[in-house]
Amino acid sequence: MAALATDVSLSGPSEPARPNLTTLVLQYLDTAEAEPAERTLQDILADPDASIDTITRLIQTGREYGPRPVGTMPDERVELQGRTYQLALFVP
Repeated sequence: MAALATDVSLSGPSEPARPNLTTLVLQYLDTAEAEPAERTLQDILADPDASIDTITRLIQTGREYGPRPVGTMPDERVELQGRTYQLALFVP
């Protein structure tokens, strides 16, 4: 008779991964509602790395934006005065 292999952890259920401090600060800044903002603030205050200097630096550093597509949008069309044009988007 073959023995069944099982993967049993004795340490109990694992905790969900916590967002890092940068994510929490940016989430707090983006939150418009009071209750979610308060919960996020409590998470920030509970983080051992949170200090006035650290939070100030995170806010001053700002967000990192990756490259975004530019130019015409091949599947988008705009009809203007009976003529159809491709849609192009430019944001300075």
